Amino acid sequence: MNILCRIWTNREKLDPESSFKAYLFTIAYHFLIKELRRQLNNASMEEFVEYQYIKVSGDDADKEIDFD
Repeated sequence: MNILCRIWTNREKLDPESSFKAYLFTIAYHFLIKELRRQLNNASMEEFVEYQYIKVSGDDADKEIDFD
C-alpha cells in the first residue's frame, strides 16, 4: 500500500490539531524502512553486497576501512 492510499484510508482517524507534516513524515519513514528491509532480504542485494566486498578487498581496502 502506498503512502497516499494509507493517508486516504486513515483520513477519519487524523487529528486536525496535529501536524499533518509530522504524520506524513512518519508514514514515509516507516514505508522507506520497510522497503529497505525487503530489499536487503532480496538475493540480488546479497550478490551486490558480495560484489562490493570483493571489489573493496583489493588494494583500496585500507582506504575503505579508514573511510568507514
